[in-house]
Amino acid sequence: MARVIAVCMMAFALIIYPVLSYYSGHIYPQTPTFGLPCPLTIFTFGCFLVIKNHFPLYLLIIPFIWSIIGFTASIHFGFTEDISLPLSSLAAIGLILKEKQQIHIFHPSS
Repeated sequence: MARVIAVCMMAFALIIYPVLSYYSGHIYPQTPTFGLPCPLTIFTFGCFLVIKNHFPLYLLIIPFIWSIIGFTASIHFGFTEDISLPLSSLAAIGLILKEKQQIHIFHPSS
């Protein structure tokens, strides 16, 4: 299930996010592309979901903080596609923590 959500997040960041931005009236060069922080943060959460058990949890801090900053900026500057930032961060962090908890419960030696 987490891998399906991860692929959806990555596809959203690469394809749907720029399309939403375009239809929101942000044409190039005003449109946020993949290299900018907001779509890259969503893509990063997707990557973390794929590798959920092979990285320290403190790596989630910076993308989570950016998702909050990006969301507040979206309200002020009218980037409605950035509303997906806190949703993706909460979904990814919740799924990662759930998976890590299940592994720790069933495999105490890990």
